[in-house]
Amino acid sequence: MIPSNHTLQHYTRIFTMLAIIGGVMIPMDWVTDYVLWFALLLIVFGVPHGASDYIIYQQVAKLKEGANGQLRFGLYYAAAIGLYGIIWGLSPLIAFAIFIFVSAYHFGQSNWHFLHFSGKVRRVYTFLLWGMAVIGVPVLLHHEAAGLIIYEITGYDLDFSEIRAPLIFGLIMFNLIHIVVLFEQDLIDRYKLYRELSNFVLLMALFATTPLLIGFGIYFMFWHSLSSSLDQVRAFKQKDEHYNIAKYIYHIIPLTIVAFLGLGAFYYFLGDQMNQGINLGTFFLFIAIITVPHSILMDKLYAQL
Repeated sequence: MIPSNHTLQHYTRIFTMLAIIGGVMIPMDWVTDYVLWFALLLIVFGVPHGASDYIIYQQVAKLKEGANGQLRFGLYYAAAIGLYGIIWGLSPLIAFAIFIFVSAYHFGQSNWHFLHFSGKVRRVYTFLLWGMAVIGVPVLLHHEAAGLIIYEITGYDLDFSEIRAPLIFGLIMFNLIHIVVLFEQDLIDRYKLYRELSNFVLLMALFATTPLLIGFGIYFMFWHSLSSSLDQVRAFKQKDEHYNIAKYIYHIIPLTIVAFLGLGAFYYFLGDQMNQGINLGTFFLFIAIITVPHSILMDKLYAQL
């Protein structure tokens, strides 16, 4: 039995409301003491949703299970990571910008994958607009904490102080207007209009009332990772009618272990070089490197849904 997105979203909204109430009522210095523990939960629950990439690769490439498919997947991942690593070595700032845009598109696609656009430009615009809001708003609201992580990753001290207010306002207003436009153009019905408007407002309230890692972590774990995992299970079920969540968990264990080992190696070799106080730059650099090949595969998988 695969839970519906409606059921998942219902409990996610309740949890988000409780987090908002907690963010308003609990003193910020109390919460700050537990931010690193929350970052650990982000790793444990967030990383595995991308550990099914080798199954996604087999499905989108129409390959049978076996050594040949695993070899081709390994070559694909190594090539994508290697190319992106070269870009990062040449220009960390450009690589970081690529990471932000790819992530924004990926987050937006995860939210709006059920839409059917007649043109590719409108599709990309819709995904990027929504994704830039869920990345940009928490970063701009908590620019000091975000700036420290960005500095650890890129070596650049970016100052958002003068432009943050108009950017936050623009990202929120353009998204709210765009959701209404989607309804006016009959791309979503009235139920989805109210759902998407309330979901977006809830997320913005979450980002405004909780620290950066907690607010974004709740979004990433519950709004994105769990939802994306269910989408993957449904896609795999199209190929194998007996596919279920138990099989999914079994399949993601090997690559999850590899991912955690890879993250440990990153900290071993780069941790001391990227520690400017919170030492989260290494984690986000690792996420950036694996996000690019994962997002490409998910884009192809969503095309099959």
